[in-house]
Amino acid sequence: MYSDYREMLLNKDIDAVLISTPDHWHALPVIDAANAGKHIYVQKPFSYTLDEGRKMCDAVNKSGIVLQIGTQQRSMEQFRFACELVRNGRIGKLNRIEIGLPIDPSGEVEPEMPVPPNLNYDMWLGSTPYVYYTEKRVHPQADFDRPGWLRCPVNT
Repeated sequence: MYSDYREMLLNKDIDAVLISTPDHWHALPVIDAANAGKHIYVQKPFSYTLDEGRKMCDAVNKSGIVLQIGTQQRSMEQFRFACELVRNGRIGKLNRIEIGLPIDPSGEVEPEMPVPPNLNYDMWLGSTPYVYYTEKRVHPQADFDRPGWLRCPVNT
């Protein structure tokens, strides 16, 4: 077990990594893993900003490693079927497409809490500007609801 992913990347016995960190923590591990010559599977979103995405792509292209982004939803049968209907003209001529995306609620304002001793909160924040620790922001305890880190700002 590694407390810092950069230590793991030094292990020559590891050929590939799976990056399934909070959304705000994908860019640096992808760049570092590519620079270490590790093949990468990373969950979506690939990046938060265009600049982050460009740096990630540049590192992957320069290293020659294989990268896959986890977008399983696009592979699900119903989405593939819908695409086939559109491509084969089965729904008629498309004149307009509208897309809606859910918006994460702003969440409750919670008081600052002490950081648990087993959490390196600075490492958890990564490139995110400092926001004080709350349990719900990092790891909701009562359910599997979307954690509050989705509402933390990131550096651009």
